Formats: sequence, C-alpha cells, structure tokens
Amino acid sequence: LENQVLEELREQQPLPPPLPKPETLRRAKSGGGTDVRISAMALVPGALQRAESAPVAQAVANPAGLHSLCEKGSLLPFRASASGPRKRCAICLEEQAAGQLHLSGKICGNSHCAEAFCSGCLKAFFQERVESSRFSLQPMRCAACRCHVPLAQWQQLARPTTSTAFAQNASDALALRCHSCDNTKTLLQDAWQHDNLEGAIRIFFNRSRDPDAVEASWSAFNEGRLDADGFLESLRAHGPEAIRDAEPETRWACKSWGVYTFEEFLEYHGEDAGRTAWKAAEAVDMSESMDVERRWDFWAFSWGAYTLEEFVVLHGEDAGQAAWEAAELANWAKPEKRRACKEWGDYTQERFILWYGEDSGHVEWEAAEVYRSSTRQAGNGRTYTLEEFKGWYGEEQGQQMWDQAPVVDLSQVFVLLGDVERRAALHLAQLRRHPKILTPCCGIEFCFRCQTSGWHSGTACEEILASQAAIEVQFCSACGVPTQRTEGCTSMVCLCGEHWTWSGEESDEDY
Repeated sequence: LENQVLEELREQQPLPPPLPKPETLRRAKSGGGTDVRISAMALVPGALQRAESAPVAQAVANPAGLHSLCEKGSLLPFRASASGPRKRCAICLEEQAAGQLHLSGKICGNSHCAEAFCSGCLKAFFQERVESSRFSLQPMRCAACRCHVPLAQWQQLARPTTSTAFAQNASDALALRCHSCDNTKTLLQDAWQHDNLEGAIRIFFNRSRDPDAVEASWSAFNEGRLDADGFLESLRAHGPEAIRDAEPETRWACKSWGVYTFEEFLEYHGEDAGRTAWKAAEAVDMSESMDVERRWDFWAFSWGAYTLEEFVVLHGEDAGQAAWEAAELANWAKPEKRRACKEWGDYTQERFILWYGEDSGHVEWEAAEVYRSSTRQAGNGRTYTLEEFKGWYGEEQGQQMWDQAPVVDLSQVFVLLGDVERRAALHLAQLRRHPKILTPCCGIEFCFRCQTSGWHSGTACEEILASQAAIEVQFCSACGVPTQRTEGCTSMVCLCGEHWTWSGEESDEDY
C-alpha cells in the first residue's frame, strides 16, 4: 500500500524530459526500441489505476486513514510493531516502537510526566541508583521528573538482583555493632505478613485521635509527597494514644482450648478456685457420644443414680449442687466435661481486635487480665510505667509527663509499611530524634547517632561527633566505605561483613 501511494504521488508530478540516449545504445537498438520504452512507461499508470480501490483512494487523500485501514487487515498483513508509531527512549535516544516503551507517568504516578524509556535503560538506571547508595538509603526517583517511585512500581521493572540489593541497603542503613557480643545486627523490622493487612491498617486509623488526618498523611508518605519527619509529626499529633508506649500493654488470652472433668479442674486450679472455674466453665454437649453423667444419692428409702438436674430438683438449688459435688460417680456413667483454656498467652490490643473483630475485640480486651503494663520514656532515656511516673513525680505531674512522653517506638507502624524504603526511612528519622536505644541482641545501651556504646550522659551527640571528626578514616577493602575506629582493637568488621585490620599503631586493647 505504501508503494502504491508513492507511485500515485509520482504520477501526479510531471515527468522530467527523457535524457538523450547514448550513441552506443542507439546503434545497438532496433528501430522499434523507442516504442518499447514508451509503452513500458505507459503501463505504470494503468497498473495503478487497476489496483486502486475506493478505500485506497480515501487513504491516500487522508494519510491518517492508512492506520485504520491496516488495523482492519483488509489489505496488508499485521505489522503493528513496524508500522505503528515510534518514539525515542529519553535515556539512550534510540527509536523504538511506542508499545515497547514504558511511560514515565505510569511509573511515578505524575500525570504531567510524559517521557518514555526502554526496558534496558530502566533496569540500568535502577541498578545504578541502588549501587551508588551503599550503606545509605536513597529513595527511588523517576528518571524524568525526579518524583518518588514506590517500590511496588519500580520493582517489577528492575532486575531481581537490584531489588535484593535495595533491601540489603535498607538493612545495612539500620545496622549497628554491639559492643558486648561484637556482632553486627540490624534494627530493620519486617512487614507484617498478615492475610488482612488492609484491615490492620484500618484498625490503626480508627484507633487514632484524628483518623482522617492520619490516613491522609499515611497516603502522602507512602507516595513520597510527605517526608519521614512530617509523617512522624503527624503521628505524634494525631496518632493513637498508645503510640507513645515504649512497650505496649499486653493482656491474657487463651491460645488453645481443652475439655476437662471436674476432678481435673480441682487438680489444676486447687479446691476453691477449681470449683469456681468449673461453675463458670462452658458445658460441653456430650449427649451424642456418651451417657449423661449420673451420681449416687439416697432418696425415697433407696439408692439411685441421678443427673445434676435431678439432684437440684430433689434437694433444691444450693443443697442439690453441694450434694452433687459430694456424691460418688455411678460406675457405668462417664464424667461430665467442660470447656476450659488449655494454654494462655499475652497479647496486645491490636491482636485482640484482629482476632475477635472490632466490637468483640474491645469487649474481650476490657474483660481480660493485664499481664504487662505499658511503659513510656522519661527524660533520662529509660522507660517507666504510669504508676512509676506518678510515684516519682506525684499524681498530677506524673500523669502530665506520661501524656507528653515522646513517640519512641514505632513497631506497630513499621509492621504495616510494606515498602522497605519507606519503613527504613521512617525508622532512621525516628532514630535521629531519639538515638538512645538498647541493642536488640544484648540489650545494652547504645547511641545510634554516634555509633558508640553507652548513652554518654552529660555529653551531647554534637560534642561526640565533633570529636570524631578529627579521627583518621580508612576504607573497607571490600566495599570501600570510609570507616572510623572510635574504640576497640584493630580488628575491624565492616557492615558489609568484611573482616580487615586497621593499619597503624596498635592499641592496648589489641591483646
């Protein structure tokens, strides 16, 4: 069809005058040679006219009609990749079929971003971004507009090794070296692998003091429109009251249930508590699998085997119950069993709500016995319960300091963030505000900002960092990261796992 269109355009243009024939050609040709040439030229327009149809003529008049004609498949075989629109990749500038390129706006979510990239350039771009941020966590940016790109969007366009290295960078950015056990640990927490993660996030919103404000800041942070410090401030001002807890309150709940006899209740709980627990326990319907329990009683001048209901009818409510408990079991009947907890565990309020539902969860939580009281951080960096705050500062001031305690533990938020970069960025922002922590392995005091053991009470982090600025820097032989030796021996263990020796003078601690 394209050839036919070109021939049609050539036909509409006047033909140039024929060139004079070479002398040798004139001598070689016969007298009818000229007629042969003219008749051959006359065949071209005739052939075009015979092949031309109404759709072709319309397509020639309107070039846009060529696409619609090809799409119908009436004249040409399907060649969408070759004859379709073509665009240039904004990175390598190679021209490719538009269908094979990725639009930047669909990657970053910015409707005004309209560049196009090929798959190879995107993979190389993502890999370069990850490799250039070793031991740091640079958010992934759009190659065109520099907007934040969520992990779920760019991960499917990158190499698997790039995603793995990115997650390792997040882990390394939160790594520390414990001075007690000499092991390297990371503070990065995994996201909660829950079947109903969206439901868990909704519960977190509903528990907030201002659910709408928290939900808006949550979305903005996940999309990269709000930085980690702004999100922290929103959580502090509008988040759940319990988010200030360094350790959340937990209460007892049954992990598994069992069915037990009255004697087993007494043996497990003791005489008085066992009777109380038996009365409160749920009766199990065993009528289909065994006979109803009967016990011996003397009535109407003879012994008989009666059920508990018959005991109550014969002797009255209280006396019947007492007589039943004192009576001997009939030898052919099986004892009654009731349902009781087999194993107990302590759980937070979030777990109660997830298991029992929103309404029943609150009811079960209020009825449950407290196992561990929540704690919050005081000005000295240590954590205390509300009773300890009030005992030290008094009733009114203790309650006030409890209510104004900083947000120091965001574990309940970390487990709900699926994007590892967002999760690590929020954790790092929290550590910048509150760097005094306990190592996860040994529980010793550690300053994350200064990367030193102890909380250097009485000395600000700025003073410690200023003194470290004059310390010599050497580079890891494996990853090349600049390293300072602030304490300990010359045997170095990099966060990348490489063991190397500090060159220079040995210290007294080397032996």
